[in-house]
Amino acid sequence: MQNNLQSQWNEYQRLLQEDPLKAGLVAFSAGLLFSLVPIHRLIGLLIKLVLFAIKPTLLVLGGIKAFEYAQQYGNKGNPGS
Repeated sequence: MQNNLQSQWNEYQRLLQEDPLKAGLVAFSAGLLFSLVPIHRLIGLLIKLVLFAIKPTLLVLGGIKAFEYAQQYGNKGNPGS
């Protein structure tokens, strides 16, 4: 893994030396994009959505397990089964 990482780093350095203007424009564009797009708000929204969905999901899964448990152990008491 260290060798692969080192070879990728060497490749990036070679590309940077071959075309520094392109590398500078890419870095500038990435910085501009990160400053304009509120990444922390998007991550916060994603976390809120996940936490909002966890409670109903756990409730449904608990209901399914309770139903399976009731079916499995409810039939043992019946004389016909």
